[in-house]
Amino acid sequence: MIREYQVRDEYAELQASQNKIEKLKKEVKDLWALVQTCQISIQVLEDIQQGGNDYWFTRLRDAAHRFQEQDKINEKIMNLAQDVAEHVTVLAREARILRPHVVSNEMKASLELLFDQIKDLGIRVRPYLPKN
Repeated sequence: MIREYQVRDEYAELQASQNKIEKLKKEVKDLWALVQTCQISIQVLEDIQQGGNDYWFTRLRDAAHRFQEQDKINEKIMNLAQDVAEHVTVLAREARILRPHVVSNEMKASLELLFDQIKDLGIRVRPYLPKN
């Protein structure tokens, strides 16, 4: 009976971890949208054709500034992706520990669904991680 309560507590912790992962996924998505906005802005600047050296100097300076901002955003994405990857790893480890102790079919089904989601998150976060 005590083990069943422990399993339920561990399951609740896994659910909380899953909620954190969902929040991190949203943050990665938001940052990625910001990167794309910067890329579009740079493209618009490059597509504008006006004369004069002052114009081209200003345009070049603005593009350089946008590249710097994009580098900062990319760094945030990389850090966030590493956090997600670490959290997914911990979550998978905890779920594996919990698996042999699950008794009800409903909890087994939920745990299997959670495993599938963990695997999916691991695959989706890989492109954002630094290449070693």
